[in-house]
Amino acid sequence: MGWYIKRSTKITQLDCLEDGPAKYHVEYTIRNTMTDEESKTLPHYITGIRSEFPDSHGTSFEKIVFMPPAGGTMSDFEVTGNGADPVADSLNYRLIYTTITQVQPESEVTYSFDETPTASEKPDVTYVKQCPV
Repeated sequence: MGWYIKRSTKITQLDCLEDGPAKYHVEYTIRNTMTDEESKTLPHYITGIRSEFPDSHGTSFEKIVFMPPAGGTMSDFEVTGNGADPVADSLNYRLIYTTITQVQPESEVTYSFDETPTASEKPDVTYVKQCPV
């Protein structure tokens, strides 16, 4: 399926603050370029067969993890197309958002959200070395 799946990202800066980080609007699109006809005629090792989804030939099942930048935030998720809404989760004590979506032949799903990098220009991080160098 990877041959037929095209991914693209568009990032638009929303504001240009001189004192802090800018805010960005991100659009992430997954497009399935396989045609309906190809999904019926290509070999099953390409189009996939899932007993729990018998009419899913040519459908790409995508698990997506959205991770905010270190110290930053993500907000205002929107989904266009046949995609599932992201849900909050955690990974290594960090907030992430996950989703599983299906992209049928000749269709696309777009996830859009706003992202703000870390709230300060220089994060307050202290590295302490405990091992001799």
